Amino acid sequence: MLSKITAATGSFPLAQAGSRLLFELRSGSYLGRRVALFQTASGEIKLAWADTPYVSWSSATSLAADAADQPFDAVMDDDGHIHLVYTEQTTNDLVTRKITRSGGTWSPGSKVTVCSLYQSYFPSLARTGTGDLWVSWSRLDSGDYYLHVKSSTDGGAVWGSGPTDAGTMLTDAVSSLYSRLVTTSASIWAVYSHGGNGLSTRSRSISGGSWLAAVDLATGSGLDEHFDAATSDNGTIGVVFDQASLKYREHDGDSWGSIVTLDTDEAISPQIGFTQNVPVVVYLVETAPGQSIIRHTNRRTGSFATSVALDPAAQTFDSVLLYDISSFEFS
Repeated sequence: MLSKITAATGSFPLAQAGSRLLFELRSGSYLGRRVALFQTASGEIKLAWADTPYVSWSSATSLAADAADQPFDAVMDDDGHIHLVYTEQTTNDLVTRKITRSGGTWSPGSKVTVCSLYQSYFPSLARTGTGDLWVSWSRLDSGDYYLHVKSSTDGGAVWGSGPTDAGTMLTDAVSSLYSRLVTTSASIWAVYSHGGNGLSTRSRSISGGSWLAAVDLATGSGLDEHFDAATSDNGTIGVVFDQASLKYREHDGDSWGSIVTLDTDEAISPQIGFTQNVPVVVYLVETAPGQSIIRHTNRRTGSFATSVALDPAAQTFDSVLLYDISSFEFS
């Protein structure tokens, strides 16, 4: 059953492919309560929650009224508090807010500026097992983009040495740039699409040190923001991306495997997650102008299953019955 949560007029109501905006409480009196973040309009990021069977949702709570009409991201910590990162509307600074949970509801805290030096877009937020927060974002400078990363060790109260700290720059200038941050027990990984013709990754130890040299995951035209990355409990890293067809690549803890094609159709906004160390991929496929269906696949056996519609009722028609009203003829 579909449930309408709210209307939205923003350009990125659900941010971008790979943004984590739906969370679930895993313990306590409100076990199973889900909370969704969304942009209802330019400037407005809001939140709503629901309990199983997730048919009736709460009224929307405002989290930020100063957000640019740009993608945002969030992460939930072990206590159910949510950390939100977005581009500020008037300055294009990168900012965060801690959305504090009290019982079964959430309320926004004060804004904290991550970086005020440049125009900052397309953030990705991650949390390590030790509780540190990391953010990556695209810095726009004189028409070019650069990838930056920065961390907070105090729950988002201060990032690096403050707003004028640009963090660590991971790329040279490119024409376009989108990133995803993921963490394992030992490392943090930045996966990024750059210039429309490359998908790469860099990593560093959570305990410290320098970022390792870039590793190319895919090259060639057609590589843009339609990719995602996730990690499993056993340390596997999975990256799914569109390059005229849906593809997958995996790091087993030692090295990157070969590229696997999951669907020969072009994929829109693919997302990946792991369930008991099994990779599950959900994505959109356009069936006609302005019409798309949701497909999914998983690898419960040695290879990925043939992709199928997530909702069997929401597919293209198997057949269509036509008739001529004047002659009552059917075809």
